[in-house]
Amino acid sequence: MNRTTHPIEREDLMAWLDGELSPERAASVAAHVKVCDECLALAEELRRVSAQMAAWKVEPAPASLDARVSDALQQTPQREVLSSLPSKRRFLIPTWAWQLGAVAALLLIIVAISIPNLLRSRMAANEATRESLERSRLAQQIMTDAEKQQAAVGRGEAGIPQPSGPMIIRSATLVVVSKEFDAARGAFERLLRQHGGYIAQLSISGQGGTARALTATLRVPADRMDALFAELKKIGRVEGEGQMGEEVTQQYVDLVARQKNARVTEQRLAQILTQRTGKVSDVLEVEREIARVRGEIEQMEAQRKTLENQVAFASVKFELREEYQAQLNITPPSTSTRLRNAAVEGYKSATENAIDLAVFFLNAGPTLLLWGLIFFWPARLLWRRFRRATA
Repeated sequence: MNRTTHPIEREDLMAWLDGELSPERAASVAAHVKVCDECLALAEELRRVSAQMAAWKVEPAPASLDARVSDALQQTPQREVLSSLPSKRRFLIPTWAWQLGAVAALLLIIVAISIPNLLRSRMAANEATRESLERSRLAQQIMTDAEKQQAAVGRGEAGIPQPSGPMIIRSATLVVVSKEFDAARGAFERLLRQHGGYIAQLSISGQGGTARALTATLRVPADRMDALFAELKKIGRVEGEGQMGEEVTQQYVDLVARQKNARVTEQRLAQILTQRTGKVSDVLEVEREIARVRGEIEQMEAQRKTLENQVAFASVKFELREEYQAQLNITPPSTSTRLRNAAVEGYKSATENAIDLAVFFLNAGPTLLLWGLIFFWPARLLWRRFRRATA
């Protein structure tokens, strides 16, 4: 028997036959014995051995043996009998003493065999009791957490707004050009505060002597977006605008339904955990499943709140540009400034050329040196021949 195919040990089977297991553990062992032929055969063998040992008795000595022993003693002289016994202590051991000794030896053997089995059965019972207590403790803890969460869910579901109409996520874009950039910026911030909105993102670009631009993402209550949009168009010249709406009513309803079903599944798992008879590993497996379902519930709760926030607050992408006219500078720079700029440019140019030349020699120098050494001797030989021919 191994623990992979037989979830019960041989000691548990012996303890079950002796009636020493807890009711839950005994029911589990009995259910396994009904479906396992090997364990059933082992149980029948143990019952048969136990019945044989219980029915075994020491047979009394036959009456004919006592008669023969008495005749032999009467026929044999007493001196011969005494001479056959040990010289120091000569006595006769009665038959009942032999029988008593045999019974005592048999009892000792039975006790020696039974004590280890009793100890193993007691240890198995203690282990089963400990597992049962641990399972009950974990089940009670999970049920307590489930009840607390269920109560919190009950309180929270009452506050979930059910969609009475279509749920629409609204968004808009607006591009405005203004000559007074600072005044227009202050006006748009003031209007945003008046309508209960806030800035989700803001960036400003532009340097001195160039046109500035402001890009912002605004969040405003959906029922006030039209009023804010109309007032923002008054702070400058509108160059572009647009609005868009996305209906998410069905998505929201499906999400709420899946969330409720997940909560019902979590409650059922908690009930199964309290009614299940198994080991700590089974309890931990159910607990992991509960944790997985609870994670899905929290994720769907976050998605639901995100949808509600997107529906409640519209998104407006606002861009403010400055209408800028370049200034003509007719005053020429002074002579000293021009000379200084020329000197700086010349120094920079010379430095860059020197660096470029050094980089060229460092990069191409080894290659040029190698080819120079290769062609030096052939070129020298050709040059000498040319001089002899001309001479």
